[in-house]
Amino acid sequence: MTTFAYDFFQSIEDRWKEIDRLVECAEEKRNNEELYDALCRATVVLIVANLEGFIKETVKVILSDINTFSKFCDSPNKLKITFCNMFIDIDENPKKATTLIKEFDQLDTKFKVEPFLFENNKNPSPNMIDKIGKKFGIEKFFPVIEEADINIVFENNKEESDILINRLSGEMLEWCKEYPYSIDLKSFNVNLKAKKSKNNGLWKVFLDELLRKRHSIAHGTTFKNEVDSNEILEIKQKVQILQYIFAMILLDASTKK
Repeated sequence: MTTFAYDFFQSIEDRWKEIDRLVECAEEKRNNEELYDALCRATVVLIVANLEGFIKETVKVILSDINTFSKFCDSPNKLKITFCNMFIDIDENPKKATTLIKEFDQLDTKFKVEPFLFENNKNPSPNMIDKIGKKFGIEKFFPVIEEADINIVFENNKEESDILINRLSGEMLEWCKEYPYSIDLKSFNVNLKAKKSKNNGLWKVFLDELLRKRHSIAHGTTFKNEVDSNEILEIKQKVQILQYIFAMILLDASTKK
């Protein structure tokens, strides 16, 4: 039986085909400025929605794999602490948290997804991604990827980026086919011990700007189209790469004591 993570990651490329089709339609209607702009604006909103949905579903499938193929008592302590936050404030009651974890270790406890996500819909901001990473034991997500191989995407070389996306997709599927996962973050030069950077970093700047564009469209701040179809394809590549590396890091963290 394959993992829930494997089944989900196998299907995610289908979500991006919708983006490709919208871009194709926009290109076909380039001479119709009003329709072209509308299609480009709609595509930006959908890209952000895809990323938000991916983050939520990744958390869900990881917890489903733990609940199905492992035990609460064998899970990383950070996941146990996050789970216990459903019942008590861990920061204010560290001793009670230790007692509670010991009790849960003796039971057939199953992880619930709620403490690992947010009650209200949250756009995938750098802050939100950092917070979800922290729930899995990653103190700061973005410094970890600051020097990774994935930064080649900022050279805006479409062919190189496509090769990287295919590599990320293939490796991740291979690594998460069985539980426990066998993630090799070093193969992409991900540094889990990286310290917080003094600057925002390329990924934070990119994501902040993407969300700014999304908000201006979704909230009617402006009706002007800020991106053309070529830029949308570059944005798509960056988001695909970001989602893969985010998933890999969470998959890795969820199987480490």
